[in-house]
Amino acid sequence: MGFKHATALFLFLFLISAYLLTVCPDLYWRDSPEMVLVPFNLDIAHSPGIPAFSMLGKLSDLLPFGAAAFRLNLLSVFAAAGAGVVLYYFLFRLISLCFRLPREDRLAGTASATVAASLAFVYCLSEPFWSWSVVAETYSLHILVILILLYLALDPLDPRMRDDPRFRSRIWAAMLILGIGCGIHPNVILFAGIYVVYFFIVCMARGRFREFVGSLFFLGLGLSVYLYLPIRSFGNLYYDHGNPEILRSLLIHVTGRSHSGVIFGTPWALALAHWKAFPLGAAEVLSWVVVVAAIIGMIAMAFRAPGLLALTILLAAANLYLVKDWQKLFGYLPALLVLVIWSSLGFYLLWDRINRAIQSQEFAVPLRSLTVVFALVILLVSFTCAWENYKESSRTGHYLARAHGRGLLESLPEGSVLISAQDHISYLAFYFQLVENLRTDVRHIHRVMLRFPEVLADRHPDLPWPKPASGQEDWSGRALTHLASVRPVFLGLAPDTQRFLPLSRLFPHGMVFQVLPSESHQVTEEDLARQDRIFNRYFRPIVKDERFNLRDWTARGVYAGLYNALGAFYFRRGYSDLSLWHFEKAFEMYPEGTDAYFNLAGIYIVRGDYDKALAILDKGLEVKPLSHALFNNRALALELKGDIRGAIASLEESLRINPNQHRLRLNLARLLWSDRQRDKSEEVVRGLIEEKDVPGEILVEALVWIGSKICLEIETNDADMYLKKAVSIDPASAKAHYALGRCLIRMGDQKGGETEIRKAKELDPDLDELTWKQKTGSD
Repeated sequence: MGFKHATALFLFLFLISAYLLTVCPDLYWRDSPEMVLVPFNLDIAHSPGIPAFSMLGKLSDLLPFGAAAFRLNLLSVFAAAGAGVVLYYFLFRLISLCFRLPREDRLAGTASATVAASLAFVYCLSEPFWSWSVVAETYSLHILVILILLYLALDPLDPRMRDDPRFRSRIWAAMLILGIGCGIHPNVILFAGIYVVYFFIVCMARGRFREFVGSLFFLGLGLSVYLYLPIRSFGNLYYDHGNPEILRSLLIHVTGRSHSGVIFGTPWALALAHWKAFPLGAAEVLSWVVVVAAIIGMIAMAFRAPGLLALTILLAAANLYLVKDWQKLFGYLPALLVLVIWSSLGFYLLWDRINRAIQSQEFAVPLRSLTVVFALVILLVSFTCAWENYKESSRTGHYLARAHGRGLLESLPEGSVLISAQDHISYLAFYFQLVENLRTDVRHIHRVMLRFPEVLADRHPDLPWPKPASGQEDWSGRALTHLASVRPVFLGLAPDTQRFLPLSRLFPHGMVFQVLPSESHQVTEEDLARQDRIFNRYFRPIVKDERFNLRDWTARGVYAGLYNALGAFYFRRGYSDLSLWHFEKAFEMYPEGTDAYFNLAGIYIVRGDYDKALAILDKGLEVKPLSHALFNNRALALELKGDIRGAIASLEESLRINPNQHRLRLNLARLLWSDRQRDKSEEVVRGLIEEKDVPGEILVEALVWIGSKICLEIETNDADMYLKKAVSIDPASAKAHYALGRCLIRMGDQKGGETEIRKAKELDPDLDELTWKQKTGSD
């Protein structure tokens, strides 16, 4: 066995040992319970469905030892170790091809193997990769797929493959793996188009069009794994996320109704900001040495392998566009991988230049000794990183998610209905019910199924579902309140819950909220005491556990989310001090989160302590400089304090980060008007009018406001233009007709104005001068 393969074996044994020593023995947080549940019963996972992972996970689940969660954790472990070996071989081959190293140059081979192995260590033992490779997740498997695809993408650079008959079969294998990989993670889906174009250019340059056409067949064959979704969904599964059994629901699920906002809705300003922040985040994970070497290697690749450079840049760009939160570093694994690939060329280039300098000066230092020293330095850096990441990456003895999931179900009364949405509620509860048969008396329904009233009625015929109405969210609220009049109903509180169910209809119960059949329930001391008893019995021991405070934000984020939800609940119920206490607990538990700063500042804004609110928001912006929500609250505090210019600057910064905040643009127009920047204010409103995706309600509100302002304060002849447009957009808007009527009368058209006001009062009989001012915010 040569040095090259001996190094690969050592790398595999070291990584598999490190992962097995730190593997999670049971369930973990986030999507991990779902990654166990779906293969166990061959169910349907959340968008985009991950059918390939589900079937591969089923093979792992057939192992004759260990619990279901542990068996799926092992799949991640072996995929991660395999990814480390493939990364090593890929880097070794990349260096050899880019620098055209002859096989007989053993010294150069030793140096390239050392660089490749060291960087494989750095990447595979980095905290984001290591910590999510010892639990049931798709990350290590999807990185393995990307590395195999990149390894095969080196074939066009290899002179030995130009006339090799295996070239065609390797392209076909790459496309087959690409199609299957799309069923593992959405990152591969975004990479697929780039990869196909790369091989199209390669095949066209070599006159191998037939090979490319044949490869498309194998790509389609790989993508056929998605047939798993409708086939299994027809089985009327208990856990069927998205119900993708017909073409429309299948397309919604695969493209991701919930994920489409992530993939396609990212504002370009925010995406660009994250691309700029990428080197800083990467340096935190991999070290500045790797980042500097990556810059050097990127330049080297531009001259030696420009096609591959374009492929890796687009892979990193797609990944940075998909994920938007630097706290969730595991989401950036492909982009970090690209950085490691570039840095391998940078490190080898450094060794090559030192080698040539020594040869030209005829130094007495033996080149082999220098290579050994070089290898030892890089390996020392690698093992130092591993030691630093060990504590935060180890999941040994981690049973917090199990205790949390059991507590969720055991805290509910008999015969309850649980409507879940968040990962830490739905996936854990489904796992315990379907895999371990715990508390099967609780009827558990994922909230996504509220989109399908007919399916719910078919799957749960014994529950009294109301007939569907025209509005989906309206039906959801009616269904839950109607159901709550018959059986105890509990809901995991999500950010958009108030769109269809007001907080006045909810009451806290441990980690969830009970849906009340009416809004008449008043909070009593007994209610508060019962909530404390439930929390202390089932969840307080989790918070007290030493593993709770790992830098991994998941557990702390879950419980900080509960405290934030409780704070919002008590605030709406008028318990300001109790609300503040819960927000402070959330802040103390999870200071990295935006919600903690946002909510705490909101309390102080309501209390009139604007300076304290601004201090909290400024501190939050140091932690989360790309949070448009914090800039929004900052603008509100400054406006109430009387600093209109400062409020305008904060709103403009928020809109720079996320231009899709249409209502905030209207608020900016109002502030600009009050600051006597009327032309600029009108320009902002015109920008809203010209956009196609602005909700009609906001557009009408903007037109009524600006039209009224121009009519009452400037009195130009075209003042009614905006108001007439508002009426044409929404003829049923009473406030638009009323505003137009007032404006026409002011302009001298008494008859036309009175006609519009009569129409307004027909649409809204209670509308008068006072209520119109209240509804439109006009003076």
